[in-house]
Amino acid sequence: MATPDNPAPARTRRFSIRLPRPLWIGLAAVGLVIPFPGCSRSDNQGGPTDVQRMQGAWDVVQLQQDGEPAADASLLKKVIIKDNVFAFRYFLPRSKVESDLVHRFTIDASQNPKRIDLIFPDDGSHNVGIYELDAETLKVCWNRSDGRNPPTDFTAQKGSDRRLLVLKRH
Repeated sequence: MATPDNPAPARTRRFSIRLPRPLWIGLAAVGLVIPFPGCSRSDNQGGPTDVQRMQGAWDVVQLQQDGEPAADASLLKKVIIKDNVFAFRYFLPRSKVESDLVHRFTIDASQNPKRIDLIFPDDGSHNVGIYELDAETLKVCWNRSDGRNPPTDFTAQKGSDRRLLVLKRH
């Protein structure tokens, strides 16, 4: 019994929501799939990924192979990157037609230097390379014959069987 010196304990109400089990499982799954802000960290701490920054049209500044301009350097005018696809856009002067040579690509931005694999659509073979990306320039260097070991620097010296591609944002 309550007295002035000993008041009755306050009544607390328990509040609970009863949801069907499938709904709880669904909500838990959403929590696993959708990270809350600050709960995950990307390589660039929340900014766009390198793949996102690569998207768009790029003008060819340089295409070098084995220490000299590549045989197809005068034909390659532009590279268009959409999603995970590199489209090497060649201009064929005799027919006055543009033609695309398309490769899929994957990157690994955690490597130093950053790694890129260019994958041929016809047989799935690939060239391994490295890339460097800033706001207006993309450099890609890859081995033509060694499908396992990427170059360690951005050079295409005579006898290296490497290609160096330097692009500026269009």
